[in-house]
Amino acid sequence: MTRESLIINRIDDNKDVAKKYHDVFFERLNDIAQRLNHHSSRVHYETLKLMIKNPHCLYAYWELNEMTRQLVEQHFGCDWEALPKSVKIFDLTSYDHNSRNGLSSLTMNVPESQRYMFIPNVQPNHNYVVELGISINEDSFFTMIRSNEISTPQIFCDESDKLKSTHEWIKHDSQEPSWRDSFSTYTWYEHTKK
Repeated sequence: MTRESLIINRIDDNKDVAKKYHDVFFERLNDIAQRLNHHSSRVHYETLKLMIKNPHCLYAYWELNEMTRQLVEQHFGCDWEALPKSVKIFDLTSYDHNSRNGLSSLTMNVPESQRYMFIPNVQPNHNYVVELGISINEDSFFTMIRSNEISTPQIFCDESDKLKSTHEWIKHDSQEPSWRDSFSTYTWYEHTKK
């Protein structure tokens, strides 16, 4: 039996136990973080940033610290490299926080040692958030870190039926303002005629 099938069996045996392990993991993580040297930014630095490439594509990059990796290895009982890492993309556009209805997601596998990903085929004028985690099977996803929420730009159609992004306004004729030569970062200089 492979390590991956052992992990799947372990999670499938009791999902409540998996939830308990998840909670214990983050309690341990917080305890260890409080005991570590707070001056070391490399030890504590973790991030998952989500950015817009265009109305149909997102870009995510992440950095996990060694402490998180070790705790995940200990939790699942296998090496970091053997764990099936995934990115889960959530479309929050129709999500109702009160009823928890309308949350759709897509999971994409992450190649080993990759720390970024392009996420194609997203919809314009939608809200997204991404989680990086361990994906044991279709029903089990262990979240390690969550990104910021972003909104993809809306696309409009003009009279000639060409698609035009809301970011088109950035493209303009760049003419220098007349006051540019009279201004520095901190001071306005008056020109005196002699």
